[in-house]
Amino acid sequence: MPQPASRSIVLPVLGALVAGLVLGGGAVWAYGSLSSTNAPAPVVDNDRLSVTPGFKTYENKEIGIVFEYPEAWGEIRVEKEVGCFEAKEKQEMAATGDPCEQVRLSFADVSVGVFFAVQTPLHWKYPIGRGAFFGDVYVDGSESYLAQYCDSRAGGKPCAVATNSNGVFFVKSYEVLGMDDETGWKYLLRSPHRYYSSVVLSSSRLGPAWQADFDKLVGSLRFLQ
Repeated sequence: MPQPASRSIVLPVLGALVAGLVLGGGAVWAYGSLSSTNAPAPVVDNDRLSVTPGFKTYENKEIGIVFEYPEAWGEIRVEKEVGCFEAKEKQEMAATGDPCEQVRLSFADVSVGVFFAVQTPLHWKYPIGRGAFFGDVYVDGSESYLAQYCDSRAGGKPCAVATNSNGVFFVKSYEVLGMDDETGWKYLLRSPHRYYSSVVLSSSRLGPAWQADFDKLVGSLRFLQ
Protein backbone atom coordinates (compact mmCIF):
# COMPACT_ATOMS: atom_id res chain seq x y z
CA MET A 1 0.00 0.00 0.00
CA PRO A 2 1.53 3.40 -0.97
CA GLN A 3 2.52 5.56 1.97
CA PRO A 4 0.76 8.93 2.45
CA ALA A 5 4.13 10.70 2.29
CA SER A 6 4.73 9.67 -1.34
CA ARG A 7 1.21 10.74 -2.38
CA SER A 8 1.80 14.25 -1.06
CA ILE A 9 4.00 14.92 -4.07
CA VAL A 10 1.00 14.92 -6.40
CA LEU A 11 -1.90 15.69 -4.08
CA PRO A 12 -2.72 18.98 -2.38
CA VAL A 13 -1.26 19.35 1.09
CA LEU A 14 -4.62 19.29 2.83
CA GLY A 15 -5.71 16.18 0.93
CA ALA A 16 -2.48 14.41 1.83
CA LEU A 17 -2.92 15.19 5.51
CA VAL A 18 -6.48 13.88 5.54
CA ALA A 19 -5.53 10.74 3.63
CA GLY A 20 -2.57 10.16 5.91
CA LEU A 21 -4.76 10.38 9.00
CA VAL A 22 -7.39 8.02 7.58
CA LEU A 23 -4.93 5.44 6.26
CA GLY A 24 -2.68 5.64 9.29
CA GLY A 25 -5.58 5.19 11.70
CA GLY A 26 -6.82 2.22 9.69
CA ALA A 27 -3.38 0.61 9.81
CA VAL A 28 -3.19 1.01 13.58
CA TRP A 29 -6.66 -0.49 14.00
CA ALA A 30 -5.82 -3.46 11.76
CA TYR A 31 -2.60 -4.21 13.62
CA GLY A 32 -4.31 -3.93 16.99
CA SER A 33 -7.15 -6.24 15.97
CA LEU A 34 -4.77 -8.96 14.76
CA SER A 35 -2.20 -8.73 17.54
CA SER A 36 -2.37 -11.35 20.26
CA THR A 37 -0.35 -12.47 23.21
CA ASN A 38 -0.36 -16.09 24.27
CA ALA A 39 1.60 -16.98 27.38
CA PRO A 40 3.69 -18.94 27.85
CA ALA A 41 4.79 -19.87 24.34
CA PRO A 42 2.85 -17.89 21.77
CA VAL A 43 3.83 -16.20 18.60
CA VAL A 44 1.05 -14.83 16.42
CA ASP A 45 2.12 -14.05 12.86
CA ASN A 46 0.45 -10.75 11.97
CA ASP A 47 2.22 -10.34 8.63
CA ARG A 48 0.51 -13.19 6.77
CA LEU A 49 -2.17 -11.70 4.51
CA SER A 50 -3.74 -15.01 3.43
CA VAL A 51 -5.28 -15.96 6.76
CA THR A 52 -8.85 -17.22 6.39
CA PRO A 53 -11.41 -14.63 7.55
CA GLY A 54 -12.31 -15.31 11.19
CA PHE A 55 -9.10 -17.30 11.73
CA LYS A 56 -5.75 -16.29 13.17
CA THR A 57 -2.27 -17.78 12.92
CA TYR A 58 -0.51 -19.63 15.71
CA GLU A 59 3.25 -20.14 15.52
CA ASN A 60 5.42 -22.01 17.98
CA LYS A 61 9.09 -21.80 17.05
CA GLU A 62 10.23 -24.17 19.78
CA ILE A 63 8.40 -27.14 18.28
CA GLY A 64 8.51 -25.78 14.72
CA ILE A 65 4.79 -25.55 13.92
CA VAL A 66 2.45 -23.01 12.31
CA PHE A 67 -1.29 -23.28 11.70
CA GLU A 68 -4.49 -21.25 11.47
CA TYR A 69 -7.48 -21.72 13.75
CA PRO A 70 -10.81 -19.96 14.45
CA GLU A 71 -10.26 -16.84 16.52
CA ALA A 72 -13.45 -17.62 18.48
CA TRP A 73 -11.75 -20.68 19.97
CA GLY A 74 -9.63 -18.43 22.16
CA GLU A 75 -5.96 -18.44 23.03
CA ILE A 76 -3.94 -21.62 22.98
CA ARG A 77 -2.57 -23.08 26.19
CA VAL A 78 0.80 -24.84 26.17
CA GLU A 79 1.88 -27.51 28.62
CA LYS A 80 4.89 -29.79 28.76
CA GLU A 81 5.47 -33.24 30.16
CA VAL A 82 9.03 -34.42 30.81
CA GLY A 83 10.02 -38.08 30.98
CA CYS A 84 13.44 -39.69 31.50
CA PHE A 85 13.73 -39.99 35.29
CA GLU A 86 16.40 -42.64 35.67
CA ALA A 87 20.09 -41.74 35.72
CA LYS A 88 20.77 -43.74 32.55
CA GLU A 89 17.91 -41.99 30.77
CA LYS A 90 19.21 -38.57 31.80
CA GLN A 91 22.63 -39.52 30.48
CA GLU A 92 21.01 -40.34 27.15
CA MET A 93 19.30 -36.93 27.19
CA ALA A 94 22.65 -35.22 27.72
CA ALA A 95 24.35 -37.25 25.02
CA THR A 96 21.68 -36.71 22.35
CA GLY A 97 20.32 -33.25 23.24
CA ASP A 98 16.80 -34.71 23.16
CA PRO A 99 14.75 -32.88 25.85
CA CYS A 100 12.58 -35.98 26.47
CA GLU A 101 9.38 -33.93 26.28
CA GLN A 102 5.83 -34.08 25.10
CA VAL A 103 4.32 -30.67 24.30
CA ARG A 104 0.53 -30.41 24.33
CA LEU A 105 -1.77 -27.65 23.08
CA SER A 106 -5.37 -26.95 24.07
CA PHE A 107 -7.91 -24.22 23.27
CA ALA A 108 -8.82 -21.84 26.07
CA ASP A 109 -12.43 -21.10 25.11
CA VAL A 110 -13.83 -24.20 23.40
CA SER A 111 -13.33 -27.32 25.43
CA VAL A 112 -11.21 -28.76 28.20
CA GLY A 113 -8.81 -31.17 26.59
CA VAL A 114 -5.79 -31.45 24.35
CA PHE A 115 -6.09 -31.23 20.56
CA PHE A 116 -2.39 -31.36 19.62
CA ALA A 117 0.57 -33.33 20.95
CA VAL A 118 4.16 -33.60 19.77
CA GLN A 119 6.79 -35.72 21.45
CA THR A 120 10.47 -36.44 21.11
CA PRO A 121 11.93 -39.93 20.57
CA LEU A 122 13.22 -40.16 24.14
CA HIS A 123 9.84 -39.20 25.63
CA TRP A 124 8.26 -42.04 23.69
CA LYS A 125 11.04 -44.37 24.84
CA TYR A 126 10.98 -43.28 28.50
CA PRO A 127 7.50 -41.89 29.28
CA ILE A 128 6.03 -41.16 32.68
CA GLY A 129 3.49 -43.52 34.22
CA ARG A 130 -0.09 -42.38 33.52
CA GLY A 131 -3.13 -43.30 31.47
CA ALA A 132 -2.78 -43.25 27.69
CA PHE A 133 -4.32 -40.67 25.35
CA PHE A 134 -4.23 -40.09 21.59
CA GLY A 135 -0.99 -38.08 21.68
CA ASP A 136 1.03 -41.00 22.97
CA VAL A 137 1.10 -42.64 19.54
CA TYR A 138 4.59 -42.39 18.08
CA VAL A 139 4.78 -41.50 14.39
CA ASP A 140 7.71 -43.47 13.03
CA GLY A 141 10.28 -41.70 10.88
CA SER A 142 10.17 -44.12 7.97
CA GLU A 143 8.52 -42.95 4.74
CA SER A 144 6.27 -46.00 4.63
CA TYR A 145 4.77 -45.58 8.11
CA LEU A 146 2.16 -42.98 7.19
CA ALA A 147 1.65 -44.27 3.65
CA GLN A 148 0.77 -47.74 4.94
CA TYR A 149 -0.99 -46.70 8.15
CA CYS A 150 -4.52 -47.18 6.83
CA ASP A 151 -3.64 -50.64 5.49
CA SER A 152 -2.97 -51.75 9.05
CA ARG A 153 -6.32 -50.57 10.41
CA ALA A 154 -8.99 -53.19 11.06
CA GLY A 155 -12.74 -52.91 11.55
CA GLY A 156 -13.67 -50.84 8.51
CA LYS A 157 -13.36 -47.44 10.23
CA PRO A 158 -12.68 -44.42 7.97
CA CYS A 159 -9.00 -43.82 7.26
CA ALA A 160 -7.31 -41.84 4.52
CA VAL A 161 -3.94 -40.34 3.62
CA ALA A 162 -3.69 -36.85 2.15
CA THR A 163 -1.39 -33.90 1.52
CA ASN A 164 -2.45 -30.41 2.62
CA SER A 165 -1.93 -27.15 0.72
CA ASN A 166 1.53 -26.73 2.25
CA GLY A 167 2.72 -30.13 1.08
CA VAL A 168 2.40 -31.77 4.51
CA PHE A 169 1.56 -35.47 4.24
CA PHE A 170 -0.80 -36.79 6.94
CA VAL A 171 -3.20 -39.55 7.91
CA LYS A 172 -6.77 -38.93 9.09
CA SER A 173 -8.21 -41.93 10.91
CA TYR A 174 -11.33 -42.57 13.01
CA GLU A 175 -10.39 -44.90 15.86
CA VAL A 176 -10.10 -45.57 19.56
CA LEU A 177 -7.92 -42.82 21.00
CA GLY A 178 -6.89 -43.96 24.45
CA MET A 179 -8.38 -44.85 27.79
CA ASP A 180 -12.09 -45.53 28.34
CA ASP A 181 -12.65 -46.48 24.69
CA GLU A 182 -12.80 -42.83 23.62
CA THR A 183 -13.20 -42.67 19.85
CA GLY A 184 -12.76 -39.86 17.35
CA TRP A 185 -10.71 -38.45 14.51
CA LYS A 186 -6.95 -38.66 14.81
CA TYR A 187 -4.40 -37.02 12.52
CA LEU A 188 -0.82 -38.27 12.31
CA LEU A 189 2.06 -36.25 10.87
CA ARG A 190 5.83 -36.42 10.82
CA SER A 191 7.74 -33.18 11.46
CA PRO A 192 11.27 -32.59 10.15
CA HIS A 193 12.19 -31.09 13.54
CA ARG A 194 15.30 -32.69 15.01
CA TYR A 195 13.55 -33.61 18.26
CA TYR A 196 9.83 -32.69 18.17
CA SER A 197 9.09 -35.02 15.30
CA SER A 198 6.04 -37.14 16.16
CA VAL A 199 2.90 -35.01 15.72
CA VAL A 200 -0.65 -36.17 16.52
CA LEU A 201 -3.87 -34.13 16.55
CA SER A 202 -7.43 -35.01 17.46
CA SER A 203 -10.78 -33.21 17.30
CA SER A 204 -12.40 -35.61 19.78
CA ARG A 205 -12.75 -33.00 22.55
CA LEU A 206 -14.52 -30.55 20.22
CA GLY A 207 -18.18 -30.61 19.27
CA PRO A 208 -19.17 -32.06 15.85
CA ALA A 209 -20.06 -28.55 14.66
CA TRP A 210 -16.38 -27.61 14.78
CA GLN A 211 -15.09 -30.56 12.73
CA ALA A 212 -15.02 -28.67 9.42
CA ASP A 213 -12.96 -25.85 10.97
CA PHE A 214 -10.61 -28.38 12.55
CA ASP A 215 -10.00 -29.86 9.11
CA LYS A 216 -9.13 -26.33 7.94
CA LEU A 217 -6.65 -26.12 10.83
CA VAL A 218 -4.95 -29.31 9.65
CA GLY A 219 -5.08 -28.07 6.08
CA SER A 220 -3.21 -24.89 7.00
CA LEU A 221 -0.53 -26.60 9.08
CA ARG A 222 3.10 -26.25 8.08
CA PHE A 223 6.46 -26.95 9.67
CA LEU A 224 9.20 -24.43 10.30
CA GLN A 225 12.59 -25.49 8.99
